[in-house]
Parts: sequence; structure tokens; C-alpha cells
Amino acid sequence: MRIKDMEEVGREQNLDPTTQTILRGINQTIGHINYGNVDWDRTLRQASLNRVLYLFSRNLLEGASPSPLLENLELIVSEGDRWLNELRKNLEFISVSFSQAAIPFLIIKTYRNLPYVTFDVDVLVRPEDFGKAERVLQESGAKLEYFSPKKQTNIEISPLLKIDLHKDLYWQDSTFLDLDFVWKQPRTQKIEAVACPIPNLEAELALTIAHTLYERLHLTLLEFLFIKSAWEQVKWETISFQAIKHGWERAFCRFISIFNQLDQKVYPPLEQKEKDLLSSFQENGLKIPKVKIRSPVSFPYLYPALYGLEVWGETLLRKRCPPLYEGSYYLFALFRYHLSNKQRVPMYDHWFSFDRLKW
Repeated sequence: MRIKDMEEVGREQNLDPTTQTILRGINQTIGHINYGNVDWDRTLRQASLNRVLYLFSRNLLEGASPSPLLENLELIVSEGDRWLNELRKNLEFISVSFSQAAIPFLIIKTYRNLPYVTFDVDVLVRPEDFGKAERVLQESGAKLEYFSPKKQTNIEISPLLKIDLHKDLYWQDSTFLDLDFVWKQPRTQKIEAVACPIPNLEAELALTIAHTLYERLHLTLLEFLFIKSAWEQVKWETISFQAIKHGWERAFCRFISIFNQLDQKVYPPLEQKEKDLLSSFQENGLKIPKVKIRSPVSFPYLYPALYGLEVWGETLLRKRCPPLYEGSYYLFALFRYHLSNKQRVPMYDHWFSFDRLKW
């Protein structure tokens, strides 16, 4: 998916200058970037927080003249290539190990429509194969550590990236999706040239939304563009059914409203087809709240405090006890985000050390 030229969109007044520059870089509309008028250190850090630093830097190399910026971009791309090579090795290792052991698996929360750097790989196996999968990895020299909040096993095997092995999709004692829904009609997609089994599009999208809502608490450009690319291809009623069944429909509805507001900041006003889609949510009994997002918008977008209240209320109903951890962490992340001038986001740190750059 190519992002529309920002000049064509005519929505620049809705986006802060750094977000505009990053979108142009991702879209390869390099000619619209005035290299001399950009705070490159801040912009590169913001691209990293949006998980698009590698693609952004690689595209910028095409238009950069010999300068400290060019040298820095080459350094970032070289480091990114190394990370992506490690990801390829991880996927090859997982594919060979589980295929030889006849263990069905899915690579989850990893495939995106743009190349990006990730710290780990999430692998889902069926509950009955979980112990066997652990033994297979352990026999390959892996170090295993059980992580109870997600009911997953963290796998470390040098020199590969960390592997998160799941038998279910859990966070803070809550289930958000049926396993049968995630395993239904898996697809095969190439990730770094490795053919990987991944969930169906509806399940992958539901995983992405729930992950941003309940763990990351913010929406990056990488996830925004991935969701946008799938927006008209999915059967939303199947996702909303999962949200209703597992008790997170209020947060889901607020996400739909927030996403559409953000969408209108980047793209022209919603087309009739998308308006009809919002109406279909209402027909299915979901109340989509009206959310007004002020301009200019910057990404990553941290979900607002009202969203936090929705999540806490739903979690309280599900767990029948106060969500103290979720509430305190959200407040901590919210204050840190604004005190750091939007340079610190929850659950994420840079894969590239910006201290290495020379200006």
C-alpha cells in the first residue's frame, strides 16, 4: 500500500511537521522534503517510536546529498539490515524446528505491510503441542523462562532474537479472542523472504487492535498503516463479535472512533463506503462514541484518558477486582509521554542507539 501524496491529500494542517516528514519519507515523496528545514535528530527518533525508522531512513538515502545526514542514514540502514537478517534467521529456525517436529504453528503480531525492525517473534502453537514445542526448542539449546501474565514462555537462544511462545492469547488474566478464531483459515505470507503461516486477516487485525489497546496503549504509524490497508478487506462483524464475547467491546468501539478521526487527519474525508461501515456497527448493536481529536496530530498517538477509564471499567467487570496495575501503568505512561515531549512511549525502546549519530 502506498500512502497518498500529502500534497494531494491536502490535510497537512492536521498533522504536525515531524509526522508530515515521516509520512513523506515512507511514501517516497522525497521531493517534498526540504532537508535543510528539518530537525533530523528528533525526526529520526520519532520515526523509531513509530517503528518505521528503517524504511524511512532507507527511502531518504535516495535523496540525501553527501553530508552528516547521509552518513547517519547509512549507519541506521546498515544496523537495520543486521536486525532484519536476524529476524530472517529466527523465522527459518522456527519453521525448520517445528516442521520437523510436526508441530503446527502461527507467526502472530509480526507480519506488517511494511519492512520494520522487531525485538522478538511471537509464535502460537496449539495448547496440546505447547510442552512438545518447549522441549524441541530446549533441545536446540534454548533457555526457557515462563511468563505468567501472558501464560507464555520466553525463549532465548543465542544469537537469535527472543521468541515468545504462546499456547493462548492472554494478558493480565484476560482472554480477548477465541483460539479457534485465530487458527481458522491461516494464510501464508513472506516475512523477510521466509514463507510463514500467519492468522487470517480478521484475527491478525483483532490481535493488532487488542495489542495496541491493552498492552502498548498507543498507536504507531506502522500499526495505523497496517490497519488502514486492511480496513475494507475484513469482515468487521467477526471482530466485533469477539470483542463482545470477551467483554472489551466498549474499548473496541472507542478505538474505531479514534481510528476514523485519525484517518481523516491523514486522508480526505471518509468515503461513503466507510461511512456505511460505521453505520453497520450501529446496526450490530455497538455504540460508536463521537471522539473529536484536536489538530495537529502527531504519531505515535497515545490513547486519551477517557479511553483509560473505558478499559479500567471493562477490566473491572471481567476480573471483578480493581485493575490496579493497568491503571497505575497507564497514568505513569501518560505523564512520562508528555514530560518527555512525546519521546517516551509505553512498552518500547529504540533498536538503534542514537548516541552513535554525528551531526
